[in-house]
Amino acid sequence: MAKPVRFGSRSTADQVLAGIDLSRKRVLITGCDSAIGLETMKALSANGAVVIGVARTLGDAETACSAVRRSIPLGCDPTDLASVDAAVESLQRLSAPLDAVIINSFELRCFADHVAQFVLVNRLAELIRHGTGRIVIAGSDRSIQEAPVENVVFGDLSNERIYDPRAFHGQTQLAAALFVKELSRRLEARGVLVNAFYCGITADQNPHRARPAAQRVIQSLLGYFTRSPAQHAATPALLAASPLAVGITGAYWLDCQISRSSPLFLDAGLARRLWDVSVQIAAMMFGRVNSSPAAGLGGNSLLSNVG
Repeated sequence: MAKPVRFGSRSTADQVLAGIDLSRKRVLITGCDSAIGLETMKALSANGAVVIGVARTLGDAETACSAVRRSIPLGCDPTDLASVDAAVESLQRLSAPLDAVIINSFELRCFADHVAQFVLVNRLAELIRHGTGRIVIAGSDRSIQEAPVENVVFGDLSNERIYDPRAFHGQTQLAAALFVKELSRRLEARGVLVNAFYCGITADQNPHRARPAAQRVIQSLLGYFTRSPAQHAATPALLAASPLAVGITGAYWLDCQISRSSPLFLDAGLARRLWDVSVQIAAMMFGRVNSSPAAGLGGNSLLSNVG
C-alpha cells in the first residue's frame, strides 16, 4: 500500500528528497538545460546520485552540467534516430543500468513529436534497472482535458498531418498520457514504475533582465500564482527517487499528489491502440522499426506490436 505523500504545491525538490541517500544511483534527465531540469539535477546530485543530463546538443548539456556535481552531459535530439542510437550506445558503455529516467521539457507540437518521444523512451527503457527502475514523463493536464473524445488521435495519419501542429491540437499531450498508461502496463512485469507529471508554468528566475515597467508589474503579480523551478522540480524528483512513490505506476501527478485527469487517460483500450499506431508511424518516420533487438526497435523490444 502506498504511503501518504505529505508534500504539495509549495514543496521543493530538495525538500522531497531530504534525508534520502541516492549514492550509487544513476538518473537520466532530458531537457537538462531547462530551469526545471536543472533544479531536478541539482537536487538529485545533492543527495548523492550520478545524473546524466541530456539536451538536444552536447554543448547545451555541458553548459547545464557544469553547474551540477556528479553529472555527465549527453547530447541527444529525439527527432533524429541516429542521434538517439548514438546516445543509447554511449549509455550502454557506462556498464550500469539506469535507476530512473525523467523525460522533462520535450514540447509536443505535433504527433510526430509524440512518436519521437515514444521511440526515445522505449530505447531508454531497455537500460532501466529491473525491479526498482522508474520512468517519469512530463505532460500537460490542460491539453488532456481539451482533447476531443471523437476521432481522438486516430484520424488521418498521413505523412503531412503528423507534422502539422493544427491537425492534433489538444491531443499530443493526451497521446503522451496514454503512452504512460500503456508503458506502465508493459513494464509492470519488470518491476519498473512509470508515471506522468504536470510540468506547469514557471516563474521568471532572472530578475536582472531588463523589462518595461508594465511587464515588471505583471511579472510581480504573476509571482503570487506561479512557482519557482525548484518547486516544479519537486514532483519529478519525488517520482524518480522518493520511497513515497514505491508501488505507484500508471498515474498522473500534480503538485506531488496523484491527480484526477481526463477519463480518456484511464481508457486502456485507447492506450493500446495508440501504442500500435505509434509503432506504425515510427516505421514511417524513421524507416526501421522491426530491425534487430540490438537496435532496440524489434525482437524483444517494447516497440514490438505484440502486447
